[in-house]
Amino acid sequence: MHSGYNLALVSAESAQELEKNIDLLRSNGGAVSGEYSKTGKYRTFAVYDSQEELLRVTAPENRRAMNICDGKEYPAGTVFLFPGSGIHQKKMLTILSDVSGFFKRRLEELDEICSQVYDVRLLDEDTEDELADQLRVMASEIAIAEHWENIGCHADSIIGHSMGEYAAAVFAGIMSERDAFCLLKERCIAMSGNDGHCMAAAEASAERIMDIANAAGLNVTISAYNAPEIVTVCGVKRDMELMSVICRNQKIRFSLINGSRGGHYQGLRECAEVFLKKAQGITFHKPEKHFISTLDPEGTQYSPDTPEYWYAHIWQPVKFMQAVGKLVPEEVGRVIDVGVSPVLINMVMKNLGNIRTAWIPTVRAGRNYSRHILHSAGIAFNSGINIDLEREAQESAEQ
Repeated sequence: MHSGYNLALVSAESAQELEKNIDLLRSNGGAVSGEYSKTGKYRTFAVYDSQEELLRVTAPENRRAMNICDGKEYPAGTVFLFPGSGIHQKKMLTILSDVSGFFKRRLEELDEICSQVYDVRLLDEDTEDELADQLRVMASEIAIAEHWENIGCHADSIIGHSMGEYAAAVFAGIMSERDAFCLLKERCIAMSGNDGHCMAAAEASAERIMDIANAAGLNVTISAYNAPEIVTVCGVKRDMELMSVICRNQKIRFSLINGSRGGHYQGLRECAEVFLKKAQGITFHKPEKHFISTLDPEGTQYSPDTPEYWYAHIWQPVKFMQAVGKLVPEEVGRVIDVGVSPVLINMVMKNLGNIRTAWIPTVRAGRNYSRHILHSAGIAFNSGINIDLEREAQESAEQ
């Protein structure tokens, strides 16, 4: 039980048998929810907080809303997405800690580890601190990714966006939690060393944005390639304001997302030199999972188990679109955003197109974390993942 909510899973070999199993679930008050057939192609699930709600959501007249899987098979591959610092929400770790015993214990462990490298505690969320907020995002993503694997959903590929690559690197075994906290702190310091720039999200191709900038004599750069028609742009504030006016006149959406500083552009290269010296004291390892780099998707120049990778990561653009392009669409059965706000799923959709894949946000901003996390596990179950209900129950009960 996650903070008062239960997950019931039902499966069968046919649609008719599935109906019978749903009726059995209703009559037993959810007691048979752990006895599903792991090979059943017809699947559904229910998230509920009481016997009355279980009866309501599984009633015959409500079954069209039960997310019943129609027996079609999804590909086997699972992709985990690790978003950047922009997803931070107030009290996010406090809320996540209340979801289950696992999250409480794991976030307390990460808070203790982080306290060795930074003096603002992660779980002291009444203390607002820009650097601590980035460390908090990383901690949340590490815990969420581990939760998915705990309940039986394992990542075949992982992709991080900007700061999200730090959490992805920990999850992939490239560096320890402590080293990642230390390195991310130094990254924040380095990237704050060249103010006067700002960033914007633009809904246009990189080529069109740069053509507009060059025609107007403006000094801007592409700091992230997100999708064919979604890029992040960086430049000095005056030039970015002029770009905003020009884009508005040309019916191009151009929205400022950071009005005080920039990231992933050449102007940070000198600031990153100090960071490189710090990174040379970190112990790195070869990835234990399929880590798709957004710095060098082709893997021809940089390797994530080197200090030089994380140095270049500061001042070179994020090639998220190119990293997603390394996936084989026919092999992707589910795409899971492990952040507390699923900002990357839409970008992957735009890159991969209309494929038979389960798009799974772990949590949505402003939603009930506990209920949504269980609902997301149900979606993964419908896509073919055999969720380990015993392990999920153990996660909830851990102290």
